[in-house]
Amino acid sequence: IVNSHLMKHLNFTILALLLSFASFALVGPISGPNQVCVGNTATLGDTSAGGIWTSSATSIATVGFSSGVVTGVAAGSATITYTVGVSFVIMPITVNAIPGLYTVSGGSYCAGGTGGYINLDGSDPGVNYQLYKSGVATGAPLPGTGTPIAWGPFTSTGVYIVIATNPTTGCTR
Repeated sequence: IVNSHLMKHLNFTILALLLSFASFALVGPISGPNQVCVGNTATLGDTSAGGIWTSSATSIATVGFSSGVVTGVAAGSATITYTVGVSFVIMPITVNAIPGLYTVSGGSYCAGGTGGYINLDGSDPGVNYQLYKSGVATGAPLPGTGTPIAWGPFTSTGVYIVIATNPTTGCTR
């Protein structure tokens, strides 16, 4: 014959152990990209609901506490942590620099002349520069040299812009 007081205590202990093990639930792996460009965002996810997101280096990458949206702040590396109860999982993330900012200028064009050039006052090695006229790519991208670059000559007026793309990281400006 088992004492009813002992049985209640035993049931309570088993229940406490079950609750304790539940707080150690396994957290699934973090999904999403492990890179982001400065000024851009990337959304991370996890199959375990109810957790919180944190960054080891908020000067490099911030992350929404409940959303998992990472924002690149400065080039470098950070570790993103997703925590549910006392369990957690980490993901290293790299924040890539965007290409440098340079000024686009254009020369003058006289009717019947040879045309004018579109100039970029600097460029980054390893970055490709595509000229657009009125939103349409004009010619092939030019590789950055660390010095100014130019397209032309052109004999038509228009609105010209240059988009810089790092082919390794995909970061643009």
